Amino acid sequence: MRIANLNAQPIFKTDTASAQTAQKVLEKNEAEQKVKNASLRKEEEARTPTTVEELNLISDSLNDMALIMRTRLRFGYSEDINSLYLTVLDGENGDVIRQIPSEAAIKFAARMRELAGMLLDEKA
Repeated sequence: MRIANLNAQPIFKTDTASAQTAQKVLEKNEAEQKVKNASLRKEEEARTPTTVEELNLISDSLNDMALIMRTRLRFGYSEDINSLYLTVLDGENGDVIRQIPSEAAIKFAARMRELAGMLLDEKA
């Protein structure tokens, strides 16, 4: 069996107009995707709570939902670390089983934030 020269002719021929049309379609799709991504980012930013009051309202709402579902979860907001936390409680007596992040982690993060602020004050 003899193999002919493979570099002789391309199997598919593409004309310049088809290639340009395909390129335009790709560019249009990329532009539409960028617009969609920007829109999604704006929606996400609009949904992201920005104030302590909003975060406290969210944690209260989650606490209410936990009560309705008869679970013993407690959501809260720590101003020390500017973050939400979750406390898992014993269903019978209300004892704290676990807190996420732990009290120690919250205190550590708050202390690190304080130290970082002191370092920045000294450099300024």
